[in-house]
Amino acid sequence: MNAITGGHHYNGDGKDDLIAREASTGYLYIHPGKGNGTFGSRLKIGSSWNSMSEVTAVGDLNHDGHADVLAMRTSNGCLYFYGGNGNGTLKSGVEMACGRAVLTRSPGSATSIATGTRTGSPAASPTGPCSYTPATESWARAPAFRSAPAGAR
Repeated sequence: MNAITGGHHYNGDGKDDLIAREASTGYLYIHPGKGNGTFGSRLKIGSSWNSMSEVTAVGDLNHDGHADVLAMRTSNGCLYFYGGNGNGTLKSGVEMACGRAVLTRSPGSATSIATGTRTGSPAASPTGPCSYTPATESWARAPAFRSAPAGAR
């Protein structure tokens, strides 16, 4: 495994799970937490995740009651949002920011995605920055989403 993240429950049982990427295959797995510091058998929830340089568990960003994942694609530097389904699986990724978009964090402030140059039509790009506040797990402004390229799931 070359990427491990967790601290949220993805399968709906209320126990924190781990999400891990297998380096040799690019498969993404959920390791269901048992609630006693151990984990159940892993379940494959995705493939081609070796195309992502970063994979992180982020809580419930879209307020649907299910934990989500953010990932950064190595080839284009784009940040993708993968909504949790609540049953241990993830929805298809949607692009959040690309190009010169940066993820910043200042002490005592929200994490912000400040947009820069993006590809695609202007309608597909956010018109300004959006920010996520970890303490309240809320977006101050929702970005415009686009579907992830094929193979990111």
